[in-house]
Amino acid sequence: LAASALVALLLGLAGPRHRADGRGASASHHSALQLAAVDAERAAAGLDRKPLPSNRTTPWARLNRTTPCACRSHCRAEGCVEFPEVDVVYLPHVPADVERLDRLEAEYVAHTPCGHCTLRRTAGVDPRLWGTGGGRYAEVLRYGQQLRELALGTLVWAGTSRGMVPVQPSTPWYLRANLPYAEIDERNRSRCAMQGLPWVHHCGCSLSHFVVWMAARARGARSLIISESDGFIEQWWAAFARGAPEDYFPAVLAVLEDAPEDWDVVFLDKGRLGASSEAVRSIDRPCLSGSYALLPWYGKGVAGAALYMVSERFLAKVPELIYGHGLDMVDAWLGMMCSPPERRLHCFSVAPKRPVAPFFEEQRPLPPTAACDFPCKFRNVTATCRQRIEYLMGAQRGMSCETGRVVVYGECSECGACAFGLGACAKRLPARTSNEACMPDASAAEE
Repeated sequence: LAASALVALLLGLAGPRHRADGRGASASHHSALQLAAVDAERAAAGLDRKPLPSNRTTPWARLNRTTPCACRSHCRAEGCVEFPEVDVVYLPHVPADVERLDRLEAEYVAHTPCGHCTLRRTAGVDPRLWGTGGGRYAEVLRYGQQLRELALGTLVWAGTSRGMVPVQPSTPWYLRANLPYAEIDERNRSRCAMQGLPWVHHCGCSLSHFVVWMAARARGARSLIISESDGFIEQWWAAFARGAPEDYFPAVLAVLEDAPEDWDVVFLDKGRLGASSEAVRSIDRPCLSGSYALLPWYGKGVAGAALYMVSERFLAKVPELIYGHGLDMVDAWLGMMCSPPERRLHCFSVAPKRPVAPFFEEQRPLPPTAACDFPCKFRNVTATCRQRIEYLMGAQRGMSCETGRVVVYGECSECGACAFGLGACAKRLPARTSNEACMPDASAAEE
């Protein structure tokens, strides 16, 4: 009996240090603290955490030094690069964003060994709330004032009503910092918010990414994945990189191991769209379902910034890039920075090694006609998928039908099945004038 009691005592002491899942007691304690912090944040916002499914598809594995780092199913394997933090930008006071966050958390639990513990939930910038002291203007101000100021006499863009104006000693900080999206009036109200949609969205989205970049830079992050609230693995990675959702985790680690030393940005949501056809690296690991290519990415008018990874080099460049070029709509700004011949940022995209047919041709949960007529609700505006594609074609001259469809797919995944315009929609669309946009008036739908 005494011997049995001693064995039981020893097993009880050893249990927390030698868990079956390969994690130690400290890791469990760290996860518990993270979850407690998340619960406190949500409770303050009046939200409750929904139960998440258990991770049965990619369990934690014990370290195997003969297994490639990317295939060890471990976020912090000894001697290996760590899986980066994923900063998810969402608006806690918008129920649709909270629902998307829950779905995103469930995806990371299902498809990565890190689960939702790798996610940093970042409240986005909402210019509509600046006048009431909210909307994260304090962070925009703090990080904006860390930017290098323009020299006196330098011309800076001050909005469509004023155009380019010279910097004077009395010029507001946001213009001296070349950050006009942060402009406020005498009552601290956002000028962007006063202009309504789409400007309030552009300002909020771009400044949200700016705050994420600057905060990560201050923390000394080595690499970072930025995900918008709808940056779903199954919607973007699987559709554009054309890989299994389970490939997302090992592929990211493999890219971190194999990418050129001077990489700044790697898009995980573009595939071959906007990319060169010549790969700089082949991404191959035994645990991947197929081979991937790392392609130089040049933008080419492809919109969206739903899911991408940045390096420490990129974070270090941000202040100087804003000093020289300001900050516009974040996806267009990234495209401009990545475009040749200057290529101020060295950007890449993960894509299938072999060119494949557009995913729209393979994944059609709805018949093409029904998908085109699907009522897509995005940013409180409802329009059919066809209307949204037509609107983009008319509002942004030069945008191809395929690119327009990709943008709309990011707004409603059901629109991906809309076959409207495969090679023919440009012929069907009449030339539009500025007052002929087919999109419903968005100003009345603003919250």
